[in-house]
Amino acid sequence: IGPKTARFFLSNTRKDYDCAVLDTHILKWLNKNGVDAPKATPSGILYLTLEKTYIRLVRSIYKGMTLPEIDTLIWSKESGRI
Repeated sequence: IGPKTARFFLSNTRKDYDCAVLDTHILKWLNKNGVDAPKATPSGILYLTLEKTYIRLVRSIYKGMTLPEIDTLIWSKESGRI
């Protein structure tokens, strides 16, 4: 399995696992916020680089929230649910 699937599994099975799951919604959000991210989930070094960039950026914007909470918020906004 790749990094996205592994992090998704861990974030949904470990109560305090605070990780970034780089799906299409997160990648779209990154692009809207000035980060050159691909449309499809990358692997390897690019995944790790984008993950670090994403974590640094969202922690400066969404203070006090966990990464899974931020992920849900971004997913809701990007999918038009809020």
